[in-house]
Amino acid sequence: MTYFVMFCTTLTRQAVGFVPSLPPTSRLGAVKKLKAHIVHNVKNKQNMMRSSSSSSSSLMMAQQRQYNNMVPLRRTTAREMSSSTILSQEEEAATLASAEILNGDNGSSDISVIRRTTAIVMSMAIKRVIPGAVRVGSLGPNWINDGFFCDFTHQINDDAGENGEDIRHRIKREMDEIISSGTPIMSESISLEEAQQMAGDDKILLQRLNDAMTMTKEDDSSLSSISICRVGDDWWDICENNSDSSSQSLFLGDTSQLDPNALALTSVCWPTNNEDEDGESDESFLPVQRFVATAWETESDLLEYKTVADKAQVTVKKFGELVSWGLGSLNELEYTCPCCTSIEQLESFGLGPTTRPGARGGMTQMLPLRTDKTRLTEESGPKIEDASARPSHRLASKFVPTKNPEWLRERETTYDAIRKRREAELDAKPKIPIEVTLPDGTVLGLDHNLTSWTSTPYDVAMCISEGLANIAIVARVGHTSRVGQTDKDAVVPGDGIQYNYGSDDDDKNNNSKKEKGELWDLTRPLEGNCNIEILKFDSDDDAGKAVFWHSSAHILGQSLEHNYGALLTIGPPIAGGFYYDAYMGDGEGLSESQLGEIDDEFRKSVKRKEKFERLVVTKEEALDLFSYSPFKTALIAAKVPDGTRTTVYRNGDLIDLCMGPHVPHTGKIKAFKMLRCSAAQWLGDAKNDQLQRVYGVSYPNKKLLKTHIANLEAAKERDHRRLGVQQKLFMFHKLSPGSAFFLPHGTIVYNTLSEFIRTQYRKRGYSEVITPNIFNLKLWEQSGHAKHYKDDMFTFEVEGEEWGMKPMNCPAHCLMFASTTRSYRELPMRIADFGVLHRNEQSGALGGLTRVRRFQQDDAHIFCQEDQIQEEVVECLEFMKFVYQTFGMSYKLELSTRPAKALGEKVLWDRAETALAAAMDQFVGEGNWKENPGDGAFYGPKIDIKVMDAMDRIHQCATIQLDFQLPIRFDLRYRKKGGVNGENQSDVNGNVHANGDATNGAVTVETTVNGVNGEKEFDEGSVEVLPPDFARPVMVHRAMLGSVERMFAVLLEHYGGKWPFWLSPRQALVVPVGMSFVPYGNRVKDRLLAAGFHVDIDDSTKSLKKKVRDGQIAQYNYIFVVGETEETNDSVNVRNRNNEQEGEKKMDDVIAEFKNLCETYQ
Repeated sequence: MTYFVMFCTTLTRQAVGFVPSLPPTSRLGAVKKLKAHIVHNVKNKQNMMRSSSSSSSSLMMAQQRQYNNMVPLRRTTAREMSSSTILSQEEEAATLASAEILNGDNGSSDISVIRRTTAIVMSMAIKRVIPGAVRVGSLGPNWINDGFFCDFTHQINDDAGENGEDIRHRIKREMDEIISSGTPIMSESISLEEAQQMAGDDKILLQRLNDAMTMTKEDDSSLSSISICRVGDDWWDICENNSDSSSQSLFLGDTSQLDPNALALTSVCWPTNNEDEDGESDESFLPVQRFVATAWETESDLLEYKTVADKAQVTVKKFGELVSWGLGSLNELEYTCPCCTSIEQLESFGLGPTTRPGARGGMTQMLPLRTDKTRLTEESGPKIEDASARPSHRLASKFVPTKNPEWLRERETTYDAIRKRREAELDAKPKIPIEVTLPDGTVLGLDHNLTSWTSTPYDVAMCISEGLANIAIVARVGHTSRVGQTDKDAVVPGDGIQYNYGSDDDDKNNNSKKEKGELWDLTRPLEGNCNIEILKFDSDDDAGKAVFWHSSAHILGQSLEHNYGALLTIGPPIAGGFYYDAYMGDGEGLSESQLGEIDDEFRKSVKRKEKFERLVVTKEEALDLFSYSPFKTALIAAKVPDGTRTTVYRNGDLIDLCMGPHVPHTGKIKAFKMLRCSAAQWLGDAKNDQLQRVYGVSYPNKKLLKTHIANLEAAKERDHRRLGVQQKLFMFHKLSPGSAFFLPHGTIVYNTLSEFIRTQYRKRGYSEVITPNIFNLKLWEQSGHAKHYKDDMFTFEVEGEEWGMKPMNCPAHCLMFASTTRSYRELPMRIADFGVLHRNEQSGALGGLTRVRRFQQDDAHIFCQEDQIQEEVVECLEFMKFVYQTFGMSYKLELSTRPAKALGEKVLWDRAETALAAAMDQFVGEGNWKENPGDGAFYGPKIDIKVMDAMDRIHQCATIQLDFQLPIRFDLRYRKKGGVNGENQSDVNGNVHANGDATNGAVTVETTVNGVNGEKEFDEGSVEVLPPDFARPVMVHRAMLGSVERMFAVLLEHYGGKWPFWLSPRQALVVPVGMSFVPYGNRVKDRLLAAGFHVDIDDSTKSLKKKVRDGQIAQYNYIFVVGETEETNDSVNVRNRNNEQEGEKKMDDVIAEFKNLCETYQ
């Protein structure tokens, strides 16, 4: 009994916790005893008898499984429960001492006694509010920083219609009633036999007591009694004895000694799903719900604590890191909630948002946490549930364009009220000296008077030079330490914009070798010690340009509001400028003639040098702020979870949803021009509201703007859509949108590009294959694409099963590799495929050849040994170099390394990244490539190849990526050198079987259902360890052209329609000087065609000058004029498309020259 009491008194570990104060042998006995009481808080037998026998049976099965296996009820619950740090005795003492300091306690009342008593009252209230609730976990309250939690399991009534908010308030009201009753709290020891009599028909309690007696006998210990707590005559529970050898009580004498206004039930975790360890539904498996609270001596103590604790401790992430609940890519996310998160993650306990009508109060919903900080994409964000709903239908009246509408002033008034509340919070932030480290290692410290929550990056720039401060656009800040409660991870983007610049890589979960930091407003206070880089407009990574253009978009939005009362939607920066989409009614919309007045209003804002102000707002405040716009409120409702915050920015009277950052003031935008306007659709849905899109561009000076406008004019002339029509290369049709029809001359270019790559395949050891276009969806479930990519696939039903058009080739190549036993002698194996791919792109995203639904890639996959990675990557880079030098394009290389949310062992990633880095050093030399920390794919690091065209535009077409995961998913293996001979691969739990004896080499793909809603999910745990003779290959994804369609468009614009001879669809035009020489002209044409060249003849009655001119406009490389002399001499008179005459040449010489041009790719 002594050891049992000692164990209970710690109150600091779960059932399998470590108790340092006990010797090992005694500790083992104590653990066994504690196992019998792992579910320890029970209702009074009269209350428990009301529970149905089926409910009791289910509870017993769940609890029996729990304390027999010593694991929580479910893997999700296990992760949540184990992540909650249960403090040791020393930690508990330190925490309580800290709490007493905060509480201002002078020893009149021990805060731990108050909180133990509160835990008893809370447990009693929970059991009254939730019939059948049974305590799980440790015997007492589980201490966390500034509070405690208790776990309960119970049957969930799906028809009850209650959420965590309702339960939380009901429990608090019940607690208040118990406290006001002044009920005495007493403890006493009773024998196990007496406890069995008190349990009566309570099967759950009886089972636990019987287990305790059984374990006592097995362990030959002296446990014969237990301590119980009585709250009046109506309630009792197993607890600590209130009279130990010390003079201090463990809980108060009666409930009235608690101040109900000094208690807060802060969070209620949502119950988890009832799935067993294999993911199958199990009705006997009950969920665990966690109740978190804090307690203080007086109400003033609680209020004081609120000022130093988080005002809204919630788990929130940025747009692109959220998912539509139940529909997103869940395997990339970790789930956590504030009441289930460890102290290391929470940092302080927090009390949740202030309760207000319509708010969720302190109850915090479980939110997904994406631990990596990779770039955000539209696809990874939550979707507005009803994409077909037209926000304009929620307007109180029909939209009428109005200058300076009344809601502008109403919005400002609301903003000012919110800002006052935030200013009070900022004033309370701790102001202490900080150190700032510059990129060259210089540290700015005390001598520069830099202070947390006061000094800004602009102040840092001024410390360097006033000139730098004047031209700075934004800063990149990586905090090494933060002071007080910060904004980090405290706001959710609600603007719906895809941000492709910057990185918040100073997260402690990021394992990349370098940290980029977070883009930070120059005027935003620093939150502690940090590394800082001041960025200008022309920074290497274009972050400065993106911020500059994003700020310009806000000024454009302000102009649209002032001129037309437009309802803004989104306004992002894009490559080469910015745009804003706005709703302006269902009329004719904007015309090019109105761009001038938009420019004028833009200019006024620039002259006023209006500051950009950042303000954090709650979801409710944001909805209030933008109540006039159903478009903004739809974004807020979809992107910002309840109980969280987002940010808005203000410049002048424009207030807009935005994550920022921005330039310091509008005066930075010195040169600008509105370029064009067009129609767009809300959410890219043609059936939705029509929006007006205005494009613009801006620069820090007029010279840069002038150069850009000139380049735009050149680009307009080179637009592949325009040239494609002029040269009759391709067309599109509404009956197959997104699928190009390549006309005869366009097909020549397409096939020449493909043959260009095929020729290199033959020289470089690739084997070309052909794979099916359609597959049973089981293949994509096995590869993982179905879970992440299904919405972008064309799927259909065949004989009761779901099939899909392939969007990529890699899974099919894995099947080929797995079709027979492979040896190390076959590696590296290079498989190439020009198979047709289909992706279900949204109609609003389609654009010429650059974004299509049907396309082909010069796709190839290399299966190699790990020690072959460097050699293969260097060969791929050499291949890439040859291709783009042939095209006359330059390139840059970037290594994207392990993201925080990466699959596979870090040591394997490190070796792979080292191999890639060594390959790049070998290829271009050390220091001639750039690293993108944390920007690799989740399945492996990659080399991003950025090529520049004739107009210095950047295109990313080629790629080289390592993949560790598909070989695992498809159980790919090869026999290592020295392995024992054998015919068949070993079976790996039924996921993929390679049958070497099968006559057709077929591979059977089987999957198991582990996901939600019947979705099939790959279970890595099902893959067994490889036999000693086998190893996994590394898979290298590589493409030189990428999409042939996209490369077609890039090259057409790069060359401006003037194809080089080897690639040209019009290599020569034969022009007879008269009709009598047409027969000779046809003989010349036929001879050239027979030699493999693309030749046409103009046998029309047009004049010679007209024929030559038409040939030059059509971009024929050469024009052959033939007449009597040429016929006599078996020659042609040559002139090129630049109208330069090369004179008469023999046909044999022409053919030889043409062959040389093709062979040398000129």
